[in-house]
Amino acid sequence: MFFRKGNEPQRGTGFFAGIPDLVAEVLSPGTRRRDRTLKLEAYQDAGVPEYWLLDPGRRTVWVYVLGKNGKYAELARGGVGESIGSSVLPGFRVNVGALFMA
Repeated sequence: MFFRKGNEPQRGTGFFAGIPDLVAEVLSPGTRRRDRTLKLEAYQDAGVPEYWLLDPGRRTVWVYVLGKNGKYAELARGGVGESIGSSVLPGFRVNVGALFMA
């Protein structure tokens, strides 16, 4: 999870009632379906502006952004040899292959 400055959880409160600005999930065989459906829908319904799905098996990353209609749309998809960016972090780019170094 990523929180913009001013949106981060407060220390010592024991819980966080806000919304992260970006959530990244690493898919695994046991959670793949849940992450691509239930969690995506839950983060969308909660209003999380950006959701990343990292698939180590396919060595691919999907970036979804929340539209004005309240639904996620794919912002980017990248594999090894490509770089992807973020709408939440302007100017941030990452080499997809570096995320899956063995």
